[in-house]
Amino acid sequence: MKRITLRFSNEKLSTLVYDSEAVNQLSFETIRLTDPMPVGINEEGILLNGRKYSHKLYAHNEIEFTITTDELSTNAIEFLKSYYLSNYQYISLYSSSWGNYIKVITEGGKFPLDYQNDIKYLPEIKMKLIYEDSL
Repeated sequence: MKRITLRFSNEKLSTLVYDSEAVNQLSFETIRLTDPMPVGINEEGILLNGRKYSHKLYAHNEIEFTITTDELSTNAIEFLKSYYLSNYQYISLYSSSWGNYIKVITEGGKFPLDYQNDIKYLPEIKMKLIYEDSL
């Protein structure tokens, strides 16, 4: 299992150094946490003289994680709802120690709460987070 800390704020953080005592922060043991995967967006086309072109417009990284029932108390679900709807969202990933915060965004839409085998007592949250990557 991999560990992730989620933190949210209504104002931009002044420092991105991990703080274990920060407010509006909660750590989770995930059953699935992907490595950051780069996603590039290109503009492609054909010129009037028939030459093809492809220009990189931008790139970003995506991280997906799943938190299951054993980590999801009522308080944790309420925290995740607040995190999902907050103005500023941050994560810290654990790899022998906690890394600095990374500012992320969610995909938006409906809060990603689901139930394993449609059983009310087995909640599960699958979320995708996106953060900028400079070219």
